[in-house]
Amino acid sequence: MSLRRLPGAALLAALVAVLAHVAGAGFDHAPGAAHAPDLLGSLGAALALAVLATFFGGAFRGVRPSIATSTGGGKSLLGLAAGGFAGFLAIELLEGHLALGGALRALGAVLPAALAVMLAAGRIGRAAGLAGARFASFARSRGGAVAAALTSLGRARLAAADFPGCSRARGRAPPLLA
Repeated sequence: MSLRRLPGAALLAALVAVLAHVAGAGFDHAPGAAHAPDLLGSLGAALALAVLATFFGGAFRGVRPSIATSTGGGKSLLGLAAGGFAGFLAIELLEGHLALGGALRALGAVLPAALAVMLAAGRIGRAAGLAGARFASFARSRGGAVAAALTSLGRARLAAADFPGCSRARGRAPPLLA
């Protein structure tokens, strides 16, 4: 997995961890005990931002495979399950107790939860990217300022800053001691 995909994979692993916590502890208490509103609110906001970023990615660059479908199939499923179980353990440590029975129940539920999250993330990602691409084509067909902004942002490339002290590729390494 590349570093570019790591934030999205960590976000999905956190969702798997919350689902594993529900499987392991039921609805007796919210994940994170006193920190539950912060944890669940942050997770919901991050998921909403990921969907919004996928929408804008579809609008600017077209539909691309989502994180869940392009990271390697079975390997990514096991990685997502492992990350979800590690997140479950972190939630339990945040609560101040780690019960063996709940951990074993969560361990049994983490693979189906990871599979469900992976399939849902793939479908939601494709739908958001397609919606963004359709929005962009609609805006371009209508013309106006939105179409100009989408066209210019879609073609924009990051240029290297030319500040004093920034390195440039000159075909050789800089001297160790000057």
